[in-house]
This record gives sequence, C-alpha cells and structure tokens, in this order.
Amino acid sequence: MLREKKSLVSEFSCPLCGTYCNAFIPSVSIPDTFNVSMDGFLRASSWQEALRNQNTENCNDMSSLIFGKEFFHVLNDQNSPQNKKIFNQLSHLSHENLMLNKISPSMDIEIGTGNAISILIGNTLELLQIANRFEVETEDAKISGINLELLRSLVQFKVLLSYTNDNRRIVGMKEVYLSNNFGFIAGVVMLYLQGEEFLEIILKIFSSKWLLRAIFSIIARRQLNAANLSFESVYLKDVNDPPAEIEAILSQLIKRCAASGDQVFLYEVKEKDYDHETTINAYKILSSIYENYREQFNFLKQLLNIQDGEMETLDTLISWIKDTQSIEYSVFVQLEHRLYSYKAAPNALALDFPGKVHLDNLPVKLSELTSLKNISEDASTGTVICLLCGEVVTKRYQHVASCCMNQCGYAFYFSPFKNMLMIDVTEKAKDAFCKVQVRHMTFSIGSPYLNKHGEAAGGLIGSGDSGTLNPEEWLNLYKI
Repeated sequence: MLREKKSLVSEFSCPLCGTYCNAFIPSVSIPDTFNVSMDGFLRASSWQEALRNQNTENCNDMSSLIFGKEFFHVLNDQNSPQNKKIFNQLSHLSHENLMLNKISPSMDIEIGTGNAISILIGNTLELLQIANRFEVETEDAKISGINLELLRSLVQFKVLLSYTNDNRRIVGMKEVYLSNNFGFIAGVVMLYLQGEEFLEIILKIFSSKWLLRAIFSIIARRQLNAANLSFESVYLKDVNDPPAEIEAILSQLIKRCAASGDQVFLYEVKEKDYDHETTINAYKILSSIYENYREQFNFLKQLLNIQDGEMETLDTLISWIKDTQSIEYSVFVQLEHRLYSYKAAPNALALDFPGKVHLDNLPVKLSELTSLKNISEDASTGTVICLLCGEVVTKRYQHVASCCMNQCGYAFYFSPFKNMLMIDVTEKAKDAFCKVQVRHMTFSIGSPYLNKHGEAAGGLIGSGDSGTLNPEEWLNLYKI
C-alpha cells in the first residue's frame, strides 16, 4: 500500500517531534460509508459498571462497517486459509506492539495490546491537536490524509483483536480512569473501544472526572500562591467571564471541594480565599483546558466519521453537575471524597495546561530573583528554582519526588547563577504507567533573560545582573 500511495515510512511519524514510532502501517482501506453514531443512552446499570464492562460491543458493531463485505465474510469463516493467515499475522503484530515501549507505556505491567493500541490512537490525536494549537483555528484543523489512514488502520487493528483472545484487559479500566497518567482523549478512546457505551455517555464520565480533579488542582495552587492562577500569559483564546448562574455554581463547587480537601464543614470555608476573582480565574483556566479537549474530540469525530452530536460546552457541563439525577452529578459526588486525598499527595495534582505543567512566574529583572526567593549572593552555584512549584532547591533529583506540582519523573529548573534552564528526567519508582527507563538525564536550554544586545545574559555570578526577561522567549517554553 505504501508503494501504491507513493508514501514513505518516515511520513508516519509523531506530528510534534517527527520521530517514526508506529509499528503498524495502513493496509486495508476503510469504505467511504463508514461512520459512527455518537448520541445514545447509558447501557450499563451505572457509570461505575460501564468502567468494568469489557464486552467490546462497540468494536463488534464497527467490524461490519470498516471492512468490506468480502473481508468481513473471511473474518467469520474460521476454517478458511485466508482467515488463518490473517490471524497469524495479527498475532505477530500483537507481539511486536507489546515489545515496543513507544506504544505500551511500561513493560512492568502488561496492559494488553488492546489498551496499547487505544492509548496510541488517543495520544496521536492529542499530539495532532497540540501541533495545531498555536497555528490553526479549531474549526479548520483537519487530520491529514496519511495520518487519517494510519489512525483508521489502528482502529481496524483494535477491532480485529476483538476476534482473538489477545484482547484481554490486564489493567482494568477503573484503574485507568482513576489514574492521571493518560490524556483525556486517550481515556475516552480506551473506554469506547473496550465496551459498549456511546461516546456521549463516555464524554460525560470523563469530563466530570476531569472537572473535579482540575478544581482540586486549582485549589491547591491557590493555597500555595495566589499568583499560580494568573494564566493570562498563556490563554490560548480570549475567554469571557462566565454567566452569573454558571459562576454561582462553579463558586459553590470550588468551596465544596475546598471543604472536602480540608475536611471541614462547607460554612467554615473562608470566603476571602474563594472570592469572585478566584472563581473567574478558575473559570478561565478550565475554559482554556476544556477547549483543547473539545478540539481533540473534533479530531476523533473525523477519525470515526461521526456526523451527529457535539461535545457539550463547559457551561453545560457545570450546569449539569447541579442536576442530582445526572451522570455528571453522580461522578462528581462519588469521586469527591476519593480525590481529596490527592491534595496532600505529591505528583498527583496536574493541570493539563497547555501541557501537564504550569511554570512559576519569573520576574522581569534577573537580579530580582535574589530578593524574591531569598537567595544569598554567596550561595552555592548549584542552587536552582523549581519552575513547577517555585521552591528554591539545592538537591535537584530528590526534589522530583517531593514537588507538590509535579506528577511525572521530570523537573524544570532555572539557575539564576548560570542563567540557564534545566530539565531533569529521573526514574520514578512505584509508577506503573509512566516509568522512565533512564536515570538522571539533564538537558540545558537557552535562558529567557537577555542582555541589551539581545543575547542570553550572564547570571548573578560573573556577568552581572543586567538580564531582562524576554516575554516572547518565555512564552515559547509553553509551546514545547
């Protein structure tokens, strides 16, 4: 097929870094009539039961749509030579994909080829959206023809697995759902391709969980430092203030989560800590993140050729949580007391904005860091500032495990002495889903502080304190 399409293997690559990392190449074209319906009702007895369901009914329904009649006939004839050949090849592909860490996040836990393929599909959709985030308007963003072929072939691969015993689910969807190590759209794809629920229901379940977790994260950041909610520099789009009714509901949700997190009664929550300004800032943060998710879902709609339905707006999501009969309300209430413990757990509070980090603000002048962070001029040149939580750090690798604003085995530091940004990657034990297979890798990148000549200024030791923050260079860090 590559030869027929005059395509190169290198064209099937990560849309961000350009690295070829996929172990499956398009082979069978999907009919033009293929499409999936989004709207529907909850088929399971509850949303919790939907997480446990693994009957792959959605894959079974798609099998007759994504394969031609002749191929579908072969799939159902288990004794035919063509059928045996197909499933021998499928078994080989399954083995190859499980052997690749590029697809399966960790070799320590076997997540099964089925989940690995779903993760790959979801992550690719997320990366496509990130790659277009600063370049193209949401409505105009399209999956290129070659990426669309690849993704649909991966859907075919997943559907074929439903005909084999290799579709086992070693890690349950409940564990995946409660984990914070998968992107929003990857979780949606996993639940859809493993069970029987309509996408409309799945979006309700994952959107509600995300909103609750994001509110807890915002509260933790607000309590640590009110400036942590100043996201104006990286808003992706202009966000208007919420309607009065939505603001009132969101304010109540924030106070309720704060009470749960501090284990106090709701009336004991201090009004001054969760005032009008805090609610407005929280709404703008949530809106910016949620729009990213809606864009990612639009890519999923292109992939599955969904003609009906849209992902609900943030205002609609917030308003539905007020309805005690809704799925959104049930998810929020059921998870509220489970998630409050994250408030005290390092590496658990993450805002996907625009990636899973928010960098602590740096002052305009490099010299101001000494007074702001209480760093003495005779301090060790090894002293750095964590840009995730704002702490002054002398032991970088130990800080990775204790940073209250970090969830993975990486850290982002700024050295005022060397005027240098440093990214540290280290192995994190007890993290089954995103274990890094290397220890103590360090990358240094250019500083956002420039001197009067437009060059990277010297640090506080040696070349003086003439550095001035370059806003453009600083904002570029958010696009990495």
